[in-house]
Amino acid sequence: MKRSLKIAGIAALVLVTLASLLVAVWLSVRKDWIEPLPGVRLEPFLPVLLEKDIDPEDAFGLLLQAQAALRTQPTLDCRDAVDRMLAQGADWSASPDLLEALEDNAEALHLAKRAAEKGNGQVPTADLQATLPYLAWTKSLADLLGTSAALKAGQGDEAGALDDLDSAIHLGQILSRGGTVIHHLVDIACTERACMTLRRIALRKSLAPQTSRSALERLKEGEARLEPIPEILRFEAVYGLSALKMLKPGGGAGAGMSSSVPVALVTADTGRNLANCYAHLIHIAESPYKPHAFTAFEARLTQPQGWRICLKKDPVGLILANLLMPTAGKAQCAHLRCLATLRATQAVLAVRQFQARTGLPPKDLDELVKAGDLPEVPMDPFDGKPLRYALDPDGSWRIYSVGMNAVDDGGIGSPVNPTAGDLVFTSRELEELRAKLAKIPPAAN
Repeated sequence: MKRSLKIAGIAALVLVTLASLLVAVWLSVRKDWIEPLPGVRLEPFLPVLLEKDIDPEDAFGLLLQAQAALRTQPTLDCRDAVDRMLAQGADWSASPDLLEALEDNAEALHLAKRAAEKGNGQVPTADLQATLPYLAWTKSLADLLGTSAALKAGQGDEAGALDDLDSAIHLGQILSRGGTVIHHLVDIACTERACMTLRRIALRKSLAPQTSRSALERLKEGEARLEPIPEILRFEAVYGLSALKMLKPGGGAGAGMSSSVPVALVTADTGRNLANCYAHLIHIAESPYKPHAFTAFEARLTQPQGWRICLKKDPVGLILANLLMPTAGKAQCAHLRCLATLRATQAVLAVRQFQARTGLPPKDLDELVKAGDLPEVPMDPFDGKPLRYALDPDGSWRIYSVGMNAVDDGGIGSPVNPTAGDLVFTSRELEELRAKLAKIPPAAN
């Protein structure tokens, strides 16, 4: 009996020793999945606000009031109808639904314009449990302002049309201040739609010189107000790190998040590693644009399968990084595309002014600067060089950015793959729109 106990004790000691050795080996081979990046500012420059901190008469408060006053929400059918009006120059009385939508939402539009006039407002920074219904409603208000602008342009009120489109841009930009990536993407959608409507109005009929100059100034101001991507990512970090705090016992995390990770294994290393992730994203966003820079970094966060994740230090942090990291690369490209759109729209307006005065398009964009139609040739945000211009033998022209691949493809875009080809703004925009609409039957009233 004593011998059996002695053998069992020795066996237990051997097992404990082997287990200790295995743990020691495991600890020695585990690797950090992210390294610190000193010198990168993680805290936003703007204050982090809660909804209770915002005055009802501030821009965001008025935006909420405008959304509450909405009686009908614009649909894709309304957008289609506006596009047809701009492309074909049809009588607005042929689309009573649009006129009715504007009449029904007159109070909402009034409040939206008041919000836009407040300048750069700020939204409350979202947390894990926040719902963001105002994002979709802001887009609806911007669509209504675009509809109103198209109607006014058709009636000869160019200044009123410009005011409405400027308000639509302002409205979207309220969301980006204090907002995360999703807020910024809605801002970009509002801005790009307003720019597109303005270009189509100018291509239908050249704007009066005073209106064109005012439009150039407002587009330049809109460009200056566009919230930088690094600041957007700083607020994304505020959101992600606050979500981590909610994962701790008693933190109140939502069921979806808490069931995705082993909450009991969240440590101080987890928060530190996530902060390092955001620092890397901000650093990439602050650097000159390189295609696939974000993709290369995000590939490092690919979660190992099965037991291999245990070879990483702080595996829970890696799981959370995959859940919380924004698609920063797509957000940066959308941001630069929006900048290019604002700048190219300025160039389009200047070309139209030159054409209206001389009867011919310019030979190059420098000719617009010499003629006083453009203060300077706008720069392409994707490569830091001037926007390109191509004049075709038939007199049509193209202004273009090299786009996401940062390669000059000769002013040829890719309708199938937006990551390939150039970002093109052409004098044929209305013709291309008419050809597109010819394939789509008009929505029934």
